[in-house]
Amino acid sequence: MNVKVFALVYLIGSAFILISCSSTPQSRIEENPMMYNQLPSEYKNAVREGRIEKGMPPEAVFLAWGKPYSISEKEDAHSKSLIWYYATRRFLRHSSYDYDPIYYPYYFYSPEPGCYIIDPEGYVQFIDNKVVSWEKHINEYQSKNFVINRLLD
Repeated sequence: MNVKVFALVYLIGSAFILISCSSTPQSRIEENPMMYNQLPSEYKNAVREGRIEKGMPPEAVFLAWGKPYSISEKEDAHSKSLIWYYATRRFLRHSSYDYDPIYYPYYFYSPEPGCYIIDPEGYVQFIDNKVVSWEKHINEYQSKNFVINRLLD
């Protein structure tokens, strides 16, 4: 009986942690209402829908897409830009025979047979604190729905 109670508490706790870790545009808006209220009105709808538009300030991008995985600065003869990279980290199981460091160059050591790999999701480039370009990768499920919806239009 105690094992069943422990398992139930463990499952409920794990589910709560997973749910609380997920971040949506709505949850970020609720956590940062002053940031959202200070945005120009033309960007508020896009932020609520999780979309990026040219000219957006970094605050709007944070509310729409969340915290970037990493940030880099780039400077050339004409301008200085800031690039926010978005990615997820996932565990890839493998045996010592099928790991290919060329195919999965970004990995972290794990005592289990496997490694963590970084799946790029996209980037946003800013010049003078305004979005000038962005790219968002579409996963397999989204891309199938995207194609089906385009065919139905």
